[in-house]
Amino acid sequence: MGMESYFFHINIHENIDKNIVLEHIRQNFNLRPNYTKIKRKIIFNKVIYENNRFILDDTLIIEAENIDNKVVVSIEGCFANYQPNLKKSYEVYKIIKSKNYNVVLSVGNHKVQEKGLIGFERFCSWLKQIFENKYNNFERLYGKLNITVLPHEFYDYIKRNKSILK
Repeated sequence: MGMESYFFHINIHENIDKNIVLEHIRQNFNLRPNYTKIKRKIIFNKVIYENNRFILDDTLIIEAENIDNKVVVSIEGCFANYQPNLKKSYEVYKIIKSKNYNVVLSVGNHKVQEKGLIGFERFCSWLKQIFENKYNNFERLYGKLNITVLPHEFYDYIKRNKSILK
């Protein structure tokens, strides 16, 4: 994860399978497998399928894992379409929370846990507090962008479309 992206975790403290959670998300969003190219010794590229990582509506990366009797859903987005991604990220959180799971939002040591649903404004201010400097640095370098691009595709997109920069 570089300066173009942010992430957070939805920790579900329930002994359920990650596929149940992914199915809840899949009922509301288009999830497709994330195919990634990995360079090996610069001689060849190999396409691998990561069965824990998915692309949500061509805007966010979702990863789900079962870890220590809980499900950890990681969401990664790009600052190039930050505001729309915040809305989708919040919708994913709402879907999971609507199932009455015990949920903790986290980024490192920054955590939010409430019995009820936290509001969209609180959700956004929590992420803003964590990523404000990073977002400001991104905006200073690239301007205020509103393009739909995945985090791992951002720099290739910028190389191909230099005219969008400020």
